[in-house]
Amino acid sequence: MREIKFRAWDVKEKTFHYWGFNVGNASFVGPPHDHTGRFIHQQFTGLKDKDGRKIYEGDILRGCPSGYIPEKRTPGNPVEVIFFEAQKGYTNNEVKCGWYIKENYGFVQIQVWMHVCGCGYEKVIGNIYENPELLK
Repeated sequence: MREIKFRAWDVKEKTFHYWGFNVGNASFVGPPHDHTGRFIHQQFTGLKDKDGRKIYEGDILRGCPSGYIPEKRTPGNPVEVIFFEAQKGYTNNEVKCGWYIKENYGFVQIQVWMHVCGCGYEKVIGNIYENPELLK
């Protein structure tokens, strides 16, 4: 069963709040209530990086390695995890929905990206709120 977890970036306090579904007593611990725009909500992708860290939308991952010789591969540019809610594709009418990696050349489904990049490079190195400089 997939873990249903969320986090919210607190714009005022500059920190994250975490919550989710509590399987033990079948209850849902909800998000902070606020309608002022103080919290930016994000969902857990259901995936973890090579160190077991949960990957949320808004996280920044180490980029795909470059080079063909495994021992000489170097990490690529950092990439952002984003969520599409039923948006039309850029090149055709396919509907995109789910978690994607935002790369320089476009968007790649996160599961495909992690499979292709593999080799232990899939690592959370920050997020867009605390470490925006990583994407520059």
